[in-house]
Amino acid sequence: MSLILFFIGLLYGLNINQTHSLNHEKVTIISKLKYEYSYRYIVRSKNARYTLFLNEEISIGSTILLNATIESYPRQTIPKNINVYEYYLGKNIKGILRNVDIISIEKKWSFSHVIYEFKEMYHDTSIGPFISSFLFDDSNEIDAISDSWFGYLFSLSGIHIYFLSQLLIALFRIQRIQMKQLLKILIIVPFFILQPLQVTWIRLLCIEVIGMVLYKFKVFIPKYILLGILWISILIFIPYKIYDMGFLISFFIVLNLYLAPTSKTLFITKQYYVILLISTILFLFHGRLYVLPTVLLPMIISIFMYMIFMPTLVMFILNITSQPIIHMFYKLIDILNAFTRKEFIIYSYQSSSIILSIGLMMILFGSLKFSKSGMLKFMTIMILTLTLLSQIFIVSQTPSLIFLDVGQGDASVYMDKDCVVVIDAFDKVQRYLNSHGRNQIDYLFVTHSDTDHMREVESLVKNMEIQYIITSPYQTLANIDSSTIYDFPHHIVCGESTITIIGPKTSLFNDNDDSLIILLEFYETSILFTGDASIKREREILQYFHETIDVLKIGHHGSKTSTSMAFVSALQPRYGIISTSKNNRYGMPHTEVIEILTMSRIPYYITSLDGSIRMTIHNGNIQFETFPP
Repeated sequence: MSLILFFIGLLYGLNINQTHSLNHEKVTIISKLKYEYSYRYIVRSKNARYTLFLNEEISIGSTILLNATIESYPRQTIPKNINVYEYYLGKNIKGILRNVDIISIEKKWSFSHVIYEFKEMYHDTSIGPFISSFLFDDSNEIDAISDSWFGYLFSLSGIHIYFLSQLLIALFRIQRIQMKQLLKILIIVPFFILQPLQVTWIRLLCIEVIGMVLYKFKVFIPKYILLGILWISILIFIPYKIYDMGFLISFFIVLNLYLAPTSKTLFITKQYYVILLISTILFLFHGRLYVLPTVLLPMIISIFMYMIFMPTLVMFILNITSQPIIHMFYKLIDILNAFTRKEFIIYSYQSSSIILSIGLMMILFGSLKFSKSGMLKFMTIMILTLTLLSQIFIVSQTPSLIFLDVGQGDASVYMDKDCVVVIDAFDKVQRYLNSHGRNQIDYLFVTHSDTDHMREVESLVKNMEIQYIITSPYQTLANIDSSTIYDFPHHIVCGESTITIIGPKTSLFNDNDDSLIILLEFYETSILFTGDASIKREREILQYFHETIDVLKIGHHGSKTSTSMAFVSALQPRYGIISTSKNNRYGMPHTEVIEILTMSRIPYYITSLDGSIRMTIHNGNIQFETFPP
């Protein structure tokens, strides 16, 4: 099964459309979403889909003749964040249409547009998200996972259909198995008609119809076997679903339900079920659920036990070389590693996530109808408890500093068990903190008032609890209450860290030069932030700051106006960090800065190439972990 999945993903990956433009191409609108001043359309062209933004409203089903360039969605470069590229790839959406030149529009009517109008009636109401999730299985918006994933996951699993059918069965006192199956089919069919291409309805309908046919001919095949066959069949005919986390997580949830042991369950099935739950909780402790590795892990363990471990013992006793077995083991690891990026990220540790985890596990526990396997019941109770604990105590205890990949901007986050420090906030700070179970910032430093350093500040103020916002004494932030420091150096202790604000002592009457100069220290390691300060400010800093540092956050995104040779030689940093975007119009980082770092033999990381850069200290040694695109 793992090999089948691997080759499906590989073949699809090799055949991803590499087209960079559409020339005189006819596209069909298949869905749309209304924004305040524009519309977002999903259009289909041949075998691919694209996102199209227009100010004009056009009905679903209409065709547009156009010229456009294709911009790919960004790949994931921030840990525990949604992989936007693979999210849309899982829906066969290859990118965003830019520089659109519309030649003609042929407006048409479609049943999908009627559904859209119905959803729009309830879009801004409290029941709108539930209608989209439960009635239409609508997961087009990435926010469905981040904000409403409680209902989203239940809709994916089809549990609401199960509850509805059980309610009607109890209400009408239906006893015959065939009538129960027929009732479930009748409930699913309207959903299937409304959204015929949604995998959830395809799966539910196929399972019930096949089950009904097998029952008629008195053939028994376990539902989890049917689910596996159906899952692989869907991936063969719709290979891009290998990237669809909703599809994978729905399979995972339903597989758990189907595998829930009974007194008649085979031992190997019970073993698979227990390993599945234990591996799930281990992944949740790290704040993410790797769907494919979790599903495949019981198989891997079984293969290891019966095809590698046992034969190796025999070979050892008989003094036979075990190299072939060891080679098989490495191949097994390679196959598992191929799937480690296919993860469903649980990045919002709010009450809904705790309720969902407990609810799902309670459903599983309630399905344990056997009485003799006390150990398995005990293990399930332990998993229930651990799941709750993993949601509450998920926050990492190890101090870390991450330089977020936010494009042409700056955003850095220091975090330990008692403290959160943010230095500049262009973008993605809240999402990163939420992914680690944090909704509070102890200190938010805004080095200066340029947008590329503070665009997200107002949103953070509205949505998070912030103890202190500190800005340069020579700049102010509009509509935001902040504090400033006038006596330098100024020391702040927060958790395991010490923050020293060492400037600016005087104003140079320039926004960039009046940036805050911040020294962050933890575990006897120092990092210097200079904002967008120029070489002129650097000369002044050297007049009163005479320490060597471990890491230099390269000033002004690697511009040649900062980071002089004299500055680097005096500070003697061991590493350099540059935050900038790929192919930016400023040409940063400039060649002059790279040459200075190279001549000074200073290793450096660039967010445009390395993605987000996370720094931790282990046994006194600096360790960097990158998340490249």
